[in-house]
Amino acid sequence: MRIVTLNTWKNEGLYLRRLQLMGDGLREMAPDVVCLQECFAAEGFDTAGGLAAELGLVAHEASARRKVRRHQGRDLDSTSGLAILARTQGVADRLDLASHAADGERIAQRLDLEVEGRPLRILNLHLTHLRGADGLNPRPGALQGARIGEGPVGLSAIDHCVLYRLGPWREVAAGRGLDTPDAEGWYPSDHAAVGLDLA
Repeated sequence: MRIVTLNTWKNEGLYLRRLQLMGDGLREMAPDVVCLQECFAAEGFDTAGGLAAELGLVAHEASARRKVRRHQGRDLDSTSGLAILARTQGVADRLDLASHAADGERIAQRLDLEVEGRPLRILNLHLTHLRGADGLNPRPGALQGARIGEGPVGLSAIDHCVLYRLGPWREVAAGRGLDTPDAEGWYPSDHAAVGLDLA
C-alpha cells in the first residue's frame, strides 16, 4: 500500500504544465492513495478530478478557501481544497479546523478504507503557514513518527506523513518524489511529494 501526499500549489505558475508534471510524477510513484492539498477548482478546471482520472483513482474532494483567483487572464470564482484519491471507494468526511482571519478557512479530510479486509483510516490536513499561530497547528512534538520531505527549492521541512495506531499495518519504506525539475526548470509544485509504503 503506497500513500503519497502532495501540496499542488493551487493554480500558481504554469498551471497546465505543472498539472502534467504532477500526473507524470504521480504515475511513476504508482500510489494507491494520494492526499492532495491546495486543489484548484473553478469553472473548467479541477486539479483533483483531473489527476484522479489520469491515475485511474477515485476522487474524494472537499472544497475550501473559496475566493476569486486570477487564472489564465481571467478572474474566476474558485476553491483551493483537499482531496484524497484512492484505488477504491471509501467513506469520507470533511472536518473543520481552527482558522485565522488572515489565513482563511482550514479543513481536514478523513477517509476510511478497507484494503484486503483490513481497515485503514487516512487523514489529509492543510495546516496554517502563519508564524506564531501555534494554536492552529499541532506542536512539533505531536508529530511523532513523521516522515518529512523538504520542498524542492530548499523550503524548510513542512510536509508530513504521520503514522498512528497502525493496527495490522507496518511501515516498509518512505521517501520523496516529484522533486526534480523538467528540462526548462519547472517543478510540479512548490512542495515535494512525500511517499510512505505500508504492508
